[in-house]
Amino acid sequence: MDSLKNAALAALLFAACGGTTGPPPEQADAGPRPDSGPVADAMPQNVCTDIEAMYGDLGELTGVALIGPANPDETDGPKKLVLQMPLNEDAEPDVLFLEFWETEEPFLSQGFVPLTQTLNGNQADLITCGVCSFIAANFVDASNIDFNAAYAGDLVIETIDVTPDTGSVTGTLTGLKFRAVTLDGAGQETVEDGCRSELEAVRFNFTVAAEPVEPPV
Repeated sequence: MDSLKNAALAALLFAACGGTTGPPPEQADAGPRPDSGPVADAMPQNVCTDIEAMYGDLGELTGVALIGPANPDETDGPKKLVLQMPLNEDAEPDVLFLEFWETEEPFLSQGFVPLTQTLNGNQADLITCGVCSFIAANFVDASNIDFNAAYAGDLVIETIDVTPDTGSVTGTLTGLKFRAVTLDGAGQETVEDGCRSELEAVRFNFTVAAEPVEPPV
């Protein structure tokens, strides 16, 4: 897929679902009312239908992880590793992406090595993350993605060898929480009334392949 850090800022891609409800109209002739207690949570109810509210424990998934340059113009420079995991069998499935970038921490200073990483702070921002995880709703290709970025949870990389054809990457993701976000020239913004989702756990065991080289234009 195209690099998020190179392409996402060029377009306004957003995932919008959910709704808002206003307060009931005032009743001028209403008499005193009893105290109704604390006001309900101001966040509109999540009525998103693009992705599941809970994906549960998905067990172990297998597939191919693609290794390629973080910057297409620097083929001998830092790399990115992208794992792509369909979450259902639809023609346009929801897809869980897990991306590792050598251009950002925790890999900038040590390369691709086994580690444990919490997905918060910079790791919860698809522009600054070195470990990036998001669900792409109804995914077809990277040209138009509804981003649901992980902002909580833990990654454990048990083994990682990014040698194409012979290497592999294994590990787990647990306790993930996702929120709809938009990406534009100003960075990442949360869609306050957008989709919310959780994923209890997934274990991955992926072989590593070289990212296809795009032919020159």
